[in-house]
Amino acid sequence: MSRFSWLARTSVLAAIALVAAACNGDGGDGGGAQEQCDADEFGCVVVAEGDPITLGTLLVISGPNASLGQDSQNGTVMAADFLDGTFDGQSGEVLGHTIEWNHQDDGCSADGGQAGGQALAADDDVVAVVGTSCSSAALG
Repeated sequence: MSRFSWLARTSVLAAIALVAAACNGDGGDGGGAQEQCDADEFGCVVVAEGDPITLGTLLVISGPNASLGQDSQNGTVMAADFLDGTFDGQSGEVLGHTIEWNHQDDGCSADGGQAGGQALAADDDVVAVVGTSCSSAALG
């Protein structure tokens, strides 16, 4: 396994672990998780029971470098599929929440990274993002 593929898989597993921790709450009293988020200086994410967890990717998936980002995108989806142990090609599940994806193309450019980043930031359901593929995409 290449170093980059390992990094992509590790990144998505770390993001999903953070999401899982946010979804855990404090024992199911309904309001405890929100109270913890309000008290945390950085905030956190509360995903309602039965709602999906939305993860984003900001990777180059078009143009001459598409193979770089497409491999990473496939790796993130595979890592999520690994979590539920079914290996059925579906998105996976964390603590009873299905995983949905918002994939954005960074185009390996500052403009592409900015457009994709804004699209992800505008989606209130996205709780974590894996990316970018190219350093230039992070400059926007």
